[in-house]
Amino acid sequence: MFKKKEPVYRQTTEEDSWFTQKWNTPRGRAALKLGIYGIIVLFLLLVIAATKHDAPHEYNVNYKISQTSYEDCLNKLAENNFSYNFKVTLPDQTISFQGQNDGQINSGYKEDVNGILKYVIKDNTVYQVIMDQESPITNLFDNLNSNYLDVNYIVSLLKDATYEQNSDIYNYTLDNLQIQVTKNRFAITNIVLQDGSNTYNLSFSDVGKIQTENNN
Repeated sequence: MFKKKEPVYRQTTEEDSWFTQKWNTPRGRAALKLGIYGIIVLFLLLVIAATKHDAPHEYNVNYKISQTSYEDCLNKLAENNFSYNFKVTLPDQTISFQGQNDGQINSGYKEDVNGILKYVIKDNTVYQVIMDQESPITNLFDNLNSNYLDVNYIVSLLKDATYEQNSDIYNYTLDNLQIQVTKNRFAITNIVLQDGSNTYNLSFSDVGKIQTENNN
């Protein structure tokens, strides 16, 4: 049997330090041990708390990204309210149309081998604009298939047609006409029509955001 070792206390003097004097009395030694143990426990609690505070938080957040359906995007485009940049590539030349359509008035610029022409289309009539003067013309779409520049005509072709989808790109084959439609989350951004050697590349922006002249 082992005997419990009794604590040893020595006689202290006034010249000894306060700690030495306390350590060599039963009550003082017990109080000092209790204080040391308390400090150790407090230190460990502080370390644990700091570790938890610094640890990265994991959040389980389920984001639902909203977007407009393809069919709704087509219907929105058919309202003819957008800015546009149309580029027509023919075997012998390239023709571009740039402007905006507010649903009532279609205004823009045509550029071809003859130069730049400013135009306005309203009430089913095409006007050339020179020095703020409007003169009716009939040759704006000469040598072009104007249907391929008509959004309502294109949308009517696509309404019941079968397509192949690759992400936000929709491909159609309608007899000899190839059509590729691209959209983002909220709107149609591009339609490319390939008819033989002729390409109609129609780009759209600000769909549904153009104010009418009556509201300006």
